[in-house]
Amino acid sequence: MIVVWGPEADTVTAFEEVHKRLVDALDGVPHETRQPFADGHTDFERILPGPDRMYPDTDSPPTAIARDRVEALRRKLPPVPWDREKRYAAAGLPRPTIHYLIRRGGAELVDLVAQSLGEGSLRRAGFFFGERLKALQRAGIDVGAISPKRWVELFALLEERPAARDIAGDLVSAMAAAPDRTAAECFATLRPQPPPPDWERRARELARAAHRRCAGKPRAAGWRSGMGAVLRTLRGIVPAREIAEVVERAVGAGEGEAASALEMEA
Repeated sequence: MIVVWGPEADTVTAFEEVHKRLVDALDGVPHETRQPFADGHTDFERILPGPDRMYPDTDSPPTAIARDRVEALRRKLPPVPWDREKRYAAAGLPRPTIHYLIRRGGAELVDLVAQSLGEGSLRRAGFFFGERLKALQRAGIDVGAISPKRWVELFALLEERPAARDIAGDLVSAMAAAPDRTAAECFATLRPQPPPPDWERRARELARAAHRRCAGKPRAAGWRSGMGAVLRTLRGIVPAREIAEVVERAVGAGEGEAASALEMEA
């Protein structure tokens, strides 16, 4: 005979637990943890971890979760991977880059940039955080020192000043070295001056001089030499796309060279 004494709800629960233990004992040694005593006998301590103990924890009382709390938590959840993959693919990112962003990190920054500057910036941010950032890290740049706010400032600057895209690596390095400074302040330390009024004339002179030094070589070599000479002076001040157009008109271009240059900012 088993006598259980106490509040009615507790006695019903206690009886059910005693009954379960009796049934388990008929099958052999119950699955439980026991505590030893100095005289050699043992006593029940707790059941072994399992669904009845771990989910939920039987040592804690039930906790009511309000619907508004569930909804608040749901709003903070990131997009599911398959939705991100579809959205990134529609923006023109290749699958390996998409999978790297989702699995290895970077997708949050891509979404932050797109949310702040518009979906049109998603492709550029995706290529940067999914591909170029790895090279900067391997070069020893502490990109982790740059806050999300600063990353948004960087891409806003790149939209406003396309020429800054050609020195993005140098700009990120400056931002990592001085994380308290804005992207615009770091850019000013690298390229403080605006494009000179006669930059096109100067670019043509530099390109033609470099091209003449390549006399006798294939035309593409002369074009590349002229392009390099101009970039050394105007890189980060004038967009590479515009420089390439001026150099092409000044000295011509080898097959495919001008097209490649015009894709430098893509």
